[in-house]
Formats: sequence, C-alpha cells, structure tokens
Amino acid sequence: MTRTPPPKQPKTPQEALMAQINQALPLIEAAGLADADAIARVKAEKAKFERHLNNLDYFTRVYAPLGWTPYDNMCVDMMETVTNLDIAAGETHLVSHYLSADALQLFEYSFRRQGYVAWRDMLVHALSRLRGQDFMSAVPLLLMVTDGICQHHLQKSAFGGAADQEVFDSLTTAPNGLSHALSLAGRTRRKLSTEALTTPYRNGILHGRDVNFGHAIVAAKAVNLLRAMLDYIDKRADEASRIERAIADQQPPDLMAIASAAEERRAFKHALDSWKPRPPREGVFATNESASGLEPGTPELAAVSFLKAAATKNYGKLAELTLDFTRRTPAKWAGDLRRDYDELSIQKWSFGWLNDTASAATEGLARVSGSWRGQAWSGQISIRLNYVDAEMDALPRDLPSGRWVVFASAFAEMWQCAFAAARSNAAMSEAS
Repeated sequence: MTRTPPPKQPKTPQEALMAQINQALPLIEAAGLADADAIARVKAEKAKFERHLNNLDYFTRVYAPLGWTPYDNMCVDMMETVTNLDIAAGETHLVSHYLSADALQLFEYSFRRQGYVAWRDMLVHALSRLRGQDFMSAVPLLLMVTDGICQHHLQKSAFGGAADQEVFDSLTTAPNGLSHALSLAGRTRRKLSTEALTTPYRNGILHGRDVNFGHAIVAAKAVNLLRAMLDYIDKRADEASRIERAIADQQPPDLMAIASAAEERRAFKHALDSWKPRPPREGVFATNESASGLEPGTPELAAVSFLKAAATKNYGKLAELTLDFTRRTPAKWAGDLRRDYDELSIQKWSFGWLNDTASAATEGLARVSGSWRGQAWSGQISIRLNYVDAEMDALPRDLPSGRWVVFASAFAEMWQCAFAAARSNAAMSEAS
C-alpha cells in the first residue's frame, strides 16, 4: 500500500512576502509601474526585514548558547541593540530589559488568560520577589510555573522534551530555540556546587545541589524561558488555523483576479496622486461631554468613537476600531483587549490637534484621565489612525472600500501614563 506523503507546508507569511518582493521588485522597476519613492520605501522595508533576520541569526548563534531563547513576541529593538554590543554588555542589557518594572508589569497580564490563570498567584509572588531583588525566592517559583504550565498544556515536563515538536512560523522552534534552552536549563546536576550560576538549572536548584543561584542574570533567563514557553504553547494551539490561512493567502490568483487587481491599482494610484491634506485643526474639538458634528467616514470620528469605547469598556467596538496586524478574529481580539486593559479605567477625555500626515494616515492628540488599581492617572497620548482595507492594508482615504482604525500604541501610552502616576505616587508616599 502506497503511503500518502504529508501535505507540504506553506511558506511562513514573512517568507512569502519576501519571495513576492524579490520576484516583483525587478519587474516593477523595469516596467516603471511605481514611482521612485514607492520603490525606495519597499526597498527600505525589505532591508529592515533582512536586518531583523540577521539580528535573529546573530542572537541564536551568540546568546542562545548562553541560555537566552528567541520567541515571536520578543522586542525587535532589544534584539537589534544586543546585536550591536559585545556579549558582556549584551547580557547586561538583556537582564535589565527582562527585570524592568514595566516589562514585569506587562508580563503579569499574560496570566490573566484562562489557560494560565491557575498559576497567576505564583507568578505575581515571583514578580514581587524580582522587584525586591530577592532572586533566590523568585527563580524556583518561575521554574515551577514553567514546568506546571507545560505539564498541563503539553502533558510533558518543560525540561523533558515538551518543546521538541516544531511549530509553523514560530521563532521558538528555530535553531537554538526553546528546545535548546530547556535542554540547557534541564541538565542533571549531581554534585553540590557553590559556584555562582548564570543559568537557571532546574534540577540543581530545585534539588538543592546548586546553592548559589540568587543572581539577576539567572532570574532574567528564567523569565525569558517562561515567556518563550507561553509563546510556544500559544503558537501550537492555533497552528492549524495559521497554516490554513497561509495556504489560502499563497494561492496563485486567476486571470480575472489579475485584471481586477490591475483596476484596483489604477484606482489606488489615482486616489494617491489626487490626495491633498486638510488644514491642521488646532485645539480641542471633542470631549467626553460633547462630541457632536463630526462627519461620517472621517478619522476624527473614528478617534472619538475609539475614546468613547475605551471609556465605556466596549471591547467589541474597540476590536472593530483598533488596528490588529496579527489578524485575530474579532472575538479573539476583543477578548485579548479585555484581558490586557480591563484594569485601566478612563473617566474623562478630550481630543483635537488633528493633522493629516499621509493619504492613509492622520494623527491627533488626546488628553485622558482615569484610574488604575484605585490610583488616579492622567496624561496626553497620540492617537494615530490608518485608513485600511479588510486585510488591514493601508488605502488612500478617498477609496470607498476602507475604514479608519486606531493604532494599538494608544493603549500602550495609556499604560505608560498609569505606570508613571503609580511610581510618582509611590515616591511621594515614601518621601512623606
């Protein structure tokens, strides 16, 4: 009996995009199908992506053998920074990043999800110990959380091959990825050692044979390991749907689709060439008390709708109005927004200072105030909007098939305001 070969996996979205650019760019340049500025922008994005790949390759060659593991939600800027430092300075930067107050605060919110909430109390206690630089208490807790989550979700010990299975489009299964880091941290340690560790050896630490592990670098690597493990579990959970979407996206278009796409490009170019910015609009023109008279289909109406939804915690509306590059379903996106931002309350807001920065982009400023964990906060945030199609790709604003969405960075700026207020309040309390 002939065995049917397994289906061929599609390219990752990044690989597919680069293949399209490499194939199409010479033809576009030769045929003059785009202006010099557009071609330069495409080349700049291509160079940026290639630089990221080079940084990733360097990170996995240099830092992975030391116990650091890459994952998809890892900060791109951080990876580029350590690529340009010597190894000692790079590890110092990594430790500082993973143990920073803001990074620990945002990491805590990962454990509000249903699949991880059972370990939240342990994680919160570990993070409180990290903030107090009590690394000897924090590291065992982090290792126990990592192992417990794996045992539950993958039915294997984290340090017994739990991450050996490759996952489509995940940095955690890249060479020298998570499996390597777990293998390193999971080494059996049979002898008593009083030497200072730089790796969170699970066996030696939890069995009392490595006794000198209470150091920042060990704690930072344990945090890095746990964050990568969550990323791996999440990517395994939705792997089938991501493969299905990639296959659909990479199907060759038919002739009718090619003709239709050509017409869309002509309309796109006409809208782009004919667009002119409106005069900047100074001052506040909408508040939580008065926001009438805004024209339908304008970026200012979308920004005001976003602020209204944020203030009323209407996460379904926020999912509709917020740009999601990862293309989650509306229900998933709304659930993730609720998970990450439900503790942040908004009582008052005002919006204005509008400026059209491009045919598909407008920016404005919002002054927002609210509360977080019983503490008042306020601040000024940027509201950046893009005019996009159904696939979240930018469109010139005059095309009828688009809509305005707000960059999710607005939420991050609100968090920064809340964190800054909390730190300021704490400092004043200590001073008094």
